[in-house]
Amino acid sequence: MTRVLVIDDEPPVRQMVRKSLDKLGYEVSEATDGATALKLLGEEAIDLVITDLYMPNMDGIEFTIRLAQKSPRPGLIAISGGGFMEKGSLLETARRLGADATLDKPFSVQELLDTVTAVLQRGDTT
Repeated sequence: MTRVLVIDDEPPVRQMVRKSLDKLGYEVSEATDGATALKLLGEEAIDLVITDLYMPNMDGIEFTIRLAQKSPRPGLIAISGGGFMEKGSLLETARRLGADATLDKPFSVQELLDTVTAVLQRGDTT
């Protein structure tokens, strides 16, 4: 079974992603920030991480940098609705740091599922 870790400080986003992936048979874990997520990654085998970029404690950019140092590393999708930076530029930064794909918030369930499928099918991220 494919295991996905969703990192976002907004419960509605985590719930939407979880429900969408649960329906397809993915096993989904959740974290509210990068620090909690790194702890979970040390305890569980994860195939794919979906992370927000703006979060308390450890943001998604720092998390992306730390995840890139892991080997093998799970696939990574960065998501963002913006903030003090234009979201396109922030998402591009995440991609340069190792994100396999990015999604602008708000995104549709279909966009999410298409992106998850594409990243998992690459098979070269682990």
